[in-house]
Amino acid sequence: MQLSFSKKILGGLIFTLLLIALLGTIATRAIQNLSQAFEAASHTQLILRKTNLLADKLSIAEENYANYLATNDHIYYAGFSESIKTYTSDIEELKSQVSSTVDQKKQVDSLEKYSSLRLALLKEFIKNRKKEGLYAQQSSEKSKGFSYREESKKAIEDIRETERTLLKIYNLKSSQKKELVISTIIICTVVGLGLICLLFLYIYNTIKAKERVQEELHSSQSKFGNSFNYSGIGQAIVSPTGAWINVNRELCSMLGYSEEELLKLTFQQITHPEDLDADLENVGKVLSGEIHSYSMEKRYLNKLGKIVWVNLTVSLVREKDKTPKFFVSQIIDITKNKKVSYDVQVPLSSTLLTLKTENLDEDIVKLANTLPVSQIAKTLQ
Repeated sequence: MQLSFSKKILGGLIFTLLLIALLGTIATRAIQNLSQAFEAASHTQLILRKTNLLADKLSIAEENYANYLATNDHIYYAGFSESIKTYTSDIEELKSQVSSTVDQKKQVDSLEKYSSLRLALLKEFIKNRKKEGLYAQQSSEKSKGFSYREESKKAIEDIRETERTLLKIYNLKSSQKKELVISTIIICTVVGLGLICLLFLYIYNTIKAKERVQEELHSSQSKFGNSFNYSGIGQAIVSPTGAWINVNRELCSMLGYSEEELLKLTFQQITHPEDLDADLENVGKVLSGEIHSYSMEKRYLNKLGKIVWVNLTVSLVREKDKTPKFFVSQIIDITKNKKVSYDVQVPLSSTLLTLKTENLDEDIVKLANTLPVSQIAKTLQ
């Protein structure tokens, strides 16, 4: 089944829009993935910043602790207290940032555990410093605090190493996703514009082709109309029921009717009764598909009722579904030929009859019967 022009255009538009939508979905998905990679990288950088901040605070606390022990200056004690003041909130915030990752959570829990123990021990050392003196505190630090401090440092380095590794991975993914997004956007743009251009080109070419077909059809119709109207023989377009649809000037002149008068009649109405059955039989064969066309000699009755002998050739034009559309009839006036033949045949028959009755040689009579009419007529002259 052949689709109409409008349906082809609609189908092309729908296909183009669906393809653009598909490419847009792919591009959107790639952008979402890129955004997720950026978010993951930003989250990792945030954890690194918080870990470094916490490490700095612990380092400052260790430094103020050592200075306080050495100088017994309360400025260092105040610095120590200030540095660990937000320790609990900082460690809780860090834990909330890594709560979704099991390994990172273990590392932060280890940092919290040993740094808390270390800070608690430092507070105890400071307290003992006032009571027991420097040597007792140093002995206590060596036996307990050193391992806590090293475990805290190890936990911090583990967190840093993990986050740096993740950051490299996320940055690599971000770079890859960025290239994919750019490539996808370029492809979507090129393909979308290409499809739109192709669609408009198809529409333009189709419209131009239709215009050319219309021009050719108009030219063909004009040529056919001139050939039809100014033909030297009678021509007509006849409906399957026998009504005259279109007639040319020669046919009107041949039958003595005006065009308006003839179009009101059917060929059956002006066909000689003795020729009508044969004509209708041929028409029936063409309509049934038994034959494609036919030719016959027949008689029409003109407007004055006189006989007009014609040589009729008829062919059928069908619709796309093979149903009959109209007949094309070509009609040649042979009345004069018929009259000449009749004028020659009548005297010849009389002469032959006379020869026979006068008892001429039978061989001559037989020979005369075999000769063409035109030759006999010439001989008789």
